[in-house]
Amino acid sequence: MPATSHTTHLNRSITSYLTLELCPALGIAPVFDEVAFPANSAKSYSLEVRPRNASPFVVHCLKSAARAEELIQASNFAESRLLPTPHLRYSNSSRKHLRDHHFAVVVHDLVPGRRLKAGELTPHQVTGLAASLARLNAVENSQWGSIRNLHARNYFESAVQTKIEHRLASISTFDEDFRKEWKSDILRFVRNFKHDWGGAPPFALIHEKLNLGSVVFDSDKRVIFTDVESLRFGAPGRDLVSALHYFCSPGEQQQLLKQVYFSLLPEPRAAHFEKFEPLYRVWLHINRWAARSQALHGKHHSSAELGALRLGREREREAIWYWLNRN
Repeated sequence: MPATSHTTHLNRSITSYLTLELCPALGIAPVFDEVAFPANSAKSYSLEVRPRNASPFVVHCLKSAARAEELIQASNFAESRLLPTPHLRYSNSSRKHLRDHHFAVVVHDLVPGRRLKAGELTPHQVTGLAASLARLNAVENSQWGSIRNLHARNYFESAVQTKIEHRLASISTFDEDFRKEWKSDILRFVRNFKHDWGGAPPFALIHEKLNLGSVVFDSDKRVIFTDVESLRFGAPGRDLVSALHYFCSPGEQQQLLKQVYFSLLPEPRAAHFEKFEPLYRVWLHINRWAARSQALHGKHHSSAELGALRLGREREREAIWYWLNRN
């Protein structure tokens, strides 16, 4: 039998694609212990496939050839720099593949291990996270933008200030409690950093969407970054703030991560982060505030879910005011 009962929820076309086309292309037998949908969206979906007699892999089915090419480009770039990302096993974004199946396909190794959050990491894992992040952020470039298409523009205005303005516009649409004076105070705070940005270090490779779902701590205590399509050249302080927020408890864990991280990078990086940390922190919490505000206007939620989202949104606001006042 080509598939076990774990795959009964898959539609017939996907099951046929796995058994008749993808597995032969990978050179493995089409017999699975499990096939699951870990994450899906309107533009793509993924399958976690655990074959009976081969190593597991993730199949990314993308409805856009351009998005598939971006993922392939990012994966090849990461592997050329020996960065801690999943191995690209197979890809096909040809016109024929899109015509026959209505999606392009990119296949990565499925990284064994666990996804951890703040309070769960051992000192060894904090050190491993810092070292892997430093390896990523050590890849520098004089420009910024996606790996596929770098842009030589004023980074601060177009990539910091404008992105924050867009997030605030989204919040004003979805948060019924939003006040215009909040936007004015936040943008005034952001613009105050523009004058000092000229002395920032070179742009570095960043993950841009570093969070609990994009980091795997494997059995060898290594740290692997998934969601490779999120790799960009930008300000590395964004990644460091995300790592501190999502993975480290305040105090010793955060100090350890920063100590190891900066010991592996040029000295000016620490001085830059100390100066701009409030900006990176506010940026992080604005993104989270926007996400929670949009979620509240999404699908139907239970009263408990609504309460949790509203509480989370309030905490993001409080964190923003903390860093504004601290600065």
